[in-house]
Amino acid sequence: MILLQNKITHYDLNKECDFLELSWFDTFKKILRTTTLKGLDVAIKMPGNKGLNHNDCLYDEDFLILVKIKPEKVLKIHIENEYNLALISYQVGNMHLNLFYKDHKLLTLEQNSIIRFLEKFNIKYEKCEEILEPKYMLDMPSFIQVDPNFKLIKE
Repeated sequence: MILLQNKITHYDLNKECDFLELSWFDTFKKILRTTTLKGLDVAIKMPGNKGLNHNDCLYDEDFLILVKIKPEKVLKIHIENEYNLALISYQVGNMHLNLFYKDHKLLTLEQNSIIRFLEKFNIKYEKCEEILEPKYMLDMPSFIQVDPNFKLIKE
């Protein structure tokens, strides 16, 4: 068993790679015991974990262990105006679902209740599979950091 305790920022991609395949909600766990795709038993113990992102390196000795986040079925919601943004944010938050902001679109896990809501208010969306990374998870302070030019009020 290998104990993984931090992210490694500088590593050699020419080494052999093994992948730790995780669901997006496992990326925030501070303590996790799992196996890599090649069957290596690993334990993750990361106090203050702010989330593991796709292709984060967790081990660099004879080989690398990289994070591979499984794609999820999501709704990719098109933001047409500030009113729709507020309406979507309120409704998704009211259902205690997570919201992600990537490529000027809102993403949330596919659920029938959200689909009914979007169709009721004629909000455009598409169903797709997407990797949900913690760095795209939306809360207002991080949203402002992701896109500092985004304005809710027209000038």
